[in-house]
Amino acid sequence: MKLNYIYIFDSSIYSKLYKLEDLEQLLGVETKYKILKKNSIVDQWNTAIGEVFLKILASIHLRKSINKIEILKEESGKPYIKDLPYLYPAVSHSKNKVVCTLSDYPIGLDIEYMSDNFHLIKPNYFMNKNEEEMLNKFEYERKKKYFFLKWTRFECVVKYNSCQQYNYFSELVPFFESRILNNYVLSIYSSSKNKYIYDINLNKYIL
Repeated sequence: MKLNYIYIFDSSIYSKLYKLEDLEQLLGVETKYKILKKNSIVDQWNTAIGEVFLKILASIHLRKSINKIEILKEESGKPYIKDLPYLYPAVSHSKNKVVCTLSDYPIGLDIEYMSDNFHLIKPNYFMNKNEEEMLNKFEYERKKKYFFLKWTRFECVVKYNSCQQYNYFSELVPFFESRILNNYVLSIYSSSKNKYIYDINLNKYIL
């Protein structure tokens, strides 16, 4: 199995084919509890399918049944996969897109849908004063892209720092990349370049 790939897929396709109950046996106790706390059906589904896909990646790597894969958490809350402590799972979702990876390097991963309601969110917690001034000078479409670019990159750094403090890779210089995928922004913060695969078919694993 090749590592450091970012897997991106449209979760709405699978929500039409399956119900949450169909995935329940594949989910950990904490994930089930997390799903119950979410008000949005889309968020519930994305949380479930994100964990299932991480287990699929682990099952391919370990050559084990997906039912035997366990996702556990450090005291800090950072997830790791039992029997794969040297790999770094990451998942992010927004609206109908879910992105996952199982990387051999620490990684920060975030995807956001570029909503037109972005102006309702105050940018001061992820932008400095100069960046905010620059933001306000842009025309609408450029402003929206810049806003979500900065937001996803901020989230990536937070997630990366949570991951890298537990290993020696923290001494490497991180690699930063962002991509606009239709109306989404995907950002990656890692100490290794990543490759991309789009719209993975989960049917053969879930059925």
